[in-house]
Amino acid sequence: MKIKFGAIAAAAAFMLAACSEQTTVVTAGGGNDLAVSLEDIVNFERRNASLPELTSNAQLDAAALALAEDMNANGFVGHTGTDGSTVKDRVEATGYCARVLAENAYRGERGGIGAIDWWMQSPPHRANILNSKVTEFGMAGSGQSWAMVLAGRPC
Repeated sequence: MKIKFGAIAAAAAFMLAACSEQTTVVTAGGGNDLAVSLEDIVNFERRNASLPELTSNAQLDAAALALAEDMNANGFVGHTGTDGSTVKDRVEATGYCARVLAENAYRGERGGIGAIDWWMQSPPHRANILNSKVTEFGMAGSGQSWAMVLAGRPC
């Protein structure tokens, strides 16, 4: 059975509105139902495209959080940090090594669900999530800013 993602986002966005000002890191099995549901949504989209699921990675979470916090603190959306850092710089700073890297950035009132919904409607961002070469991801939010880092190993 296929579920239209927008319907999931609309229902969940209302519930997440109160959480939009906190910092949230997506982790698998960490006891945070919100985090697991975001991972489940990403993997739902990948399964619908006949792709293997992604695994959450704490180092990629940290790289995503660095961008999300920077965007939130400095009021921008982009892939170059205010310190000039790129996704590659932020990922390497965590000690993670990957041959394939992609990054999605979002700012909006709909939280993590809204970020995924927006990315899935944007062809380049959707292509990042559905890239067959990525195997792991990290996602984090700070205030209304969200970032996702996707990677494929090995180096």
